[in-house]
Amino acid sequence: MFFSNFVFNLDHGSIPAATDEISQTYNTNKTELGTFGSLVYLGTGIGAFILTFIINQINRKYMIVACLLLNSALITSFTLVNNIIYLYNNRF
Repeated sequence: MFFSNFVFNLDHGSIPAATDEISQTYNTNKTELGTFGSLVYLGTGIGAFILTFIINQINRKYMIVACLLLNSALITSFTLVNNIIYLYNNRF
């Protein structure tokens, strides 16, 4: 659980610190930048809702490992891709 929370919270300091650079690189206004920052919470809320239906059908240990690996891969791809639509989807 520690490692999953660690990976989940990796970007909570880096995204706010890079808001000026993100805004300049992708020509976003403050509303778009705020949406960019909050999409992770929307995705977490929707994911938690969906998870309530499948949590007892899948072994929790395997599910945590799969989610941790997927999250790590998406965070890595977040740094490598320069498409704003992909980045919005990735944050979600």
